[in-house]
Amino acid sequence: TYMDPLPFWYAPFEDEAVDLQKYPLHALTQRPMHMYHSWGSQNAWLRQITSQNRLFVHRETADGLGLADDDWVWIESINGRVKGQ
Repeated sequence: TYMDPLPFWYAPFEDEAVDLQKYPLHALTQRPMHMYHSWGSQNAWLRQITSQNRLFVHRETADGLGLADDDWVWIESINGRVKGQ
């Protein structure tokens, strides 16, 4: 058998139920390295190091949406919405 050593991405199964014209982007979540394998978000010292979870968007996508650094935006999906910076 063959296994590709590089990670790959495929659209979630829910895509069939989503209007891709209304929700054209996909979100990937990731924690800072020091928050992995722990209850790091409950650690006061680590929360001082990383006081907020930032939103990262590709520069071309941000430019196309009229977003600048430090703008606050609503991130919406079929499941709900959340405000991020």
